[in-house]
Amino acid sequence: MLIRGAAWTPEIMLSHSNAQDEIDVQYLKNMNLNAIRLEGFLGTDNLWDACDREGILMLPGWSCGCHWYGFKEWKVGDLEVASESLRSQIYRLRSHPSLS
Repeated sequence: MLIRGAAWTPEIMLSHSNAQDEIDVQYLKNMNLNAIRLEGFLGTDNLWDACDREGILMLPGWSCGCHWYGFKEWKVGDLEVASESLRSQIYRLRSHPSLS
């Protein structure tokens, strides 16, 4: 399978629109892309549902420019928060066929 993808980022002011999610997914398809890489912002449920329907693979990841990246400077409790954050994200996304 040939994977053609690009990075995805939410609108700069973080204002969400289900209609815009649908437009963005159709735009991906019109560009003959079949994958997007999410960094830090994991998208809305509507975005995931649209990618599930349209066969767009989604590659989620934590932002590399944030607190989680500097694990050598973590304070007491940070590992617990990171672990619970990851667990909650896995539970949220695990049923989506677009998750890769």
